[in-house]
Amino acid sequence: MTIFICALIALVASPATAQLAGWLGASVGADGEVTIQAEVDNMGHEPVPGDWIDIIIARSLHGTCSEPVAVSISSWEIPAPGTYFDFQWQEHIPSPNLHYRYEVMARDEGGALHSIYWPAVYPHDIVAWGEAVALRGRLTYAYGSFAIDICQEGCWYGWCDGFEPAACGISEKQAFLWWASGQVLDFYGIYMASGMPSICDYIFSRVEEHDGDCGPIPNHTMSWGDLKSSYR
Repeated sequence: MTIFICALIALVASPATAQLAGWLGASVGADGEVTIQAEVDNMGHEPVPGDWIDIIIARSLHGTCSEPVAVSISSWEIPAPGTYFDFQWQEHIPSPNLHYRYEVMARDEGGALHSIYWPAVYPHDIVAWGEAVALRGRLTYAYGSFAIDICQEGCWYGWCDGFEPAACGISEKQAFLWWASGQVLDFYGIYMASGMPSICDYIFSRVEEHDGDCGPIPNHTMSWGDLKSSYR
């Protein structure tokens, strides 16, 4: 089954002034092929910085605190004020059972990437091929419902202010035990944020106890077996 997610992205010179805005969507096919659909619009509110030379697709591994790196072989010219363009780009996902974050970013003459976005919109898509940990965090409980305190120090991103234990086959008793103990948990599932109001950016399939703290997974070259075990 192909999963398609769409996110609004804006690239700006400063947090208060937007020039470039675009839609970016990522889908993963049954063969692991990632397809990026994007549109970039130059609204022309302020000039684009003079050292910004092109538009690229960047990728980072979710939950590692790694900086995004340019991965598209092609690049696209920054549109003139008042114009826009759309494009498609593809690659095979680097590894199965891991979540990757894709972004549209501006690149300057020195190779630095720029991605400052409009407030309250999602600046990326996060996709995986196969079953993967989507989020790491602890359960919280208030006003009769559970939520997830996301491990932001581990660079796990998103929002989940509503979690239903039964949807993952978890008893309410077990959920309360995890909440009381502060157990760090790995939530498997998919990222479904779209920029629209929602109580959770994710749809979860199962939950496992994480034997470790709230930090990121290692981000260095390792075997597939080592990578897989680092999630548990």
